Formats: sequence, C-alpha cells, structure tokens
Amino acid sequence: GLAIIFLHMSVDEIASIHEEIGIIAARIAGVTGVAQLYFWVVPIFPLLVVLPLSYGRFIAHLPPRHRRRFLTAGGLYVCGAFGFEVISAWHATRYDYLSFSHAMIFTIEETLEMSGALLFISALLHYMNDHVPRIRVEFEERSEETAGRAAAQVQPGQRIRASRGCARGCRAGRSAGLGRRVW
Repeated sequence: GLAIIFLHMSVDEIASIHEEIGIIAARIAGVTGVAQLYFWVVPIFPLLVVLPLSYGRFIAHLPPRHRRRFLTAGGLYVCGAFGFEVISAWHATRYDYLSFSHAMIFTIEETLEMSGALLFISALLHYMNDHVPRIRVEFEERSEETAGRAAAQVQPGQRIRASRGCARGCRAGRSAGLGRRVW
C-alpha cells in the first residue's frame, strides 16, 4: 500500500497529475484564472483525511520514538504540499503570481516538502536500524576482460550508457579508435 502511494507521489511530481486533476475540477466548478492552478487541493483534500485514518493502526503500533518521526515527516510534507499550496493560491489570486513574495512562498512550500521527504527517509532508516536484523548491499565491479567484451559488442557510432562496471572498458574501446560514444 505505502509503496504504491510513494510511487504515485513520485510520478505525480514529474507529471503534475494533481494539477491536471485540479484544472479539470476547476472547470467543473467554474473556477478560472490563476486559481484553477491551485484547485487540486479541493478534490485531493478527502485523501488527507482517509489516508491517515487507513494507516492509523500501523502508526499506533509503531514504537513512540518512531511514531513521532514518521508523523513529523508526514506533517512537514503535508504542511508544504497542501498548507503552503493554499497560501500560495491565496497570494497568487490577490497579488502578482510572478512576484518575489510569491517566489518566497513557493520556496518555503518546496523546502517543507523536501524536508518532510528527507525526514521520512531518516525515520525509515532509524526504524530499520532498530528492527531489521541485517541489510547487505553489494556492488560488483566487472573485470577488465568482461567490461572489454561488453565494449566490443557496441557498434561504431552507437550511443550507450556507461555504468560503473562498463565505464573503464567502454572508454578503453573508445580510445582504441572504435568510435564509441559514452554518455
């Protein structure tokens, strides 16, 4: 459940899905002008009520120290994403949308969102440190021979992405005059 929510939030940050929902809802409600850019808060507001309630038992069963961290992270994020969005909408409809003061409100909004996300990651890492027995992450370096074979399979002029293991071999192929470009 939470993974899907965070995946949606990531996609939404790139694709601005919430703003499109807001524009559609604004048209239905007859809202025009700059206000329609911020109207997404109206149809999304019920989620701010439903989501915390649906995860209430999960939050309640967390140890108090971790519960405080997760709630603080969520509170900061929502304060930025929702609270300052409302302030920003109010300001944009009454004053200039492209003003310095509006840029400052926007900066505070984004700072709160990013702070909430960072605190959530920190809270999650603290929780994992206390409750997950062991996590091991390994990165394997390719040998020169394996990386060289990977470079030899690239056609002249073909664009490739260099990973850490391929970078040395791909560059070796390029320096050998094989015409490979690495980005």
